[in-house]
Amino acid sequence: MPVEESKPDPTVLTTEALHREVEQMHRELAALRELLEVKMAERNRAVDQLFALVEDRRVEQKQDVGRNVDAALAAAKEAVAKTETSTAKQLEQLQETFATALRAVTSAVDELKDRVGAVESSIVGLAQNKLGGKETLSGVYALVAFLAAVLVIGGAVAAAGAFGK
Repeated sequence: MPVEESKPDPTVLTTEALHREVEQMHRELAALRELLEVKMAERNRAVDQLFALVEDRRVEQKQDVGRNVDAALAAAKEAVAKTETSTAKQLEQLQETFATALRAVTSAVDELKDRVGAVESSIVGLAQNKLGGKETLSGVYALVAFLAAVLVIGGAVAAAGAFGK
């Protein structure tokens, strides 16, 4: 009789080998999953750090811009104040200059009125005496033209002084 060796059932062996391989794959997948989660957590921390750095830089830039704008506005305000003060001083000086010029012109006009009165008296006297008729008349015309020119200039200066106020 032949000795029968007991042979294990190949289906059972295959199934056991398959179960072992499946369990090994589950362990490897679990290890990969754990490794992936660690890597993702590291990546997320790195991204969060970058976002925090970017946000800090944005806030810092915003503060810098705010300080720069405040400084520019303060400088502009100071420049306007200086300009206003300078303009006011210049206007006061112009007012004084026009007032002085107006007083000088008024004085000159008053003096010329006195001279015209004297010249008119002389003309009347000369006309009555009829001495040097044509020559005297030319001189009188020249004097009257000069006086008219002075009066026009005085009027222009006085008008300019009125606009300066």
